[in-house]
Amino acid sequence: MPVPCELLPRLDATPGQLKQLGAALETWVRRELGNEGVLYSFDGEGLASLLGGEPPNPLALRVTPPNERVSWGQIRRDLGPLASDRSLRFTVKDDPPWPRAKVIENLRRAIPAELVDDILIDGESWSA
Repeated sequence: MPVPCELLPRLDATPGQLKQLGAALETWVRRELGNEGVLYSFDGEGLASLLGGEPPNPLALRVTPPNERVSWGQIRRDLGPLASDRSLRFTVKDDPPWPRAKVIENLRRAIPAELVDDILIDGESWSA
């Protein structure tokens, strides 16, 4: 079963830094998505936001299509604190060739650490 991950861009990142992060992620995604790579799935919409110099949209806007019967206020209440989450979500393979340490090593080579607050792999920081 794929392992859920979240990349949390720095909250104080400038548009230029977000674009730099997006470019690094785009290169990583192209390399790692496929049979031989570590990446299983990736949030393309979040990547597009970063490439445009913006953080990913809040989770409330990404997970719920507009619905006339459910207000945005209700959606925010249902999601709680996650409603405003602006992390980029992806999953990595959990096959034996991709243990946690190897995934972290792969990410550290590709993603400038100074541009992220954290990367969570199955809820645990890549710094742990």
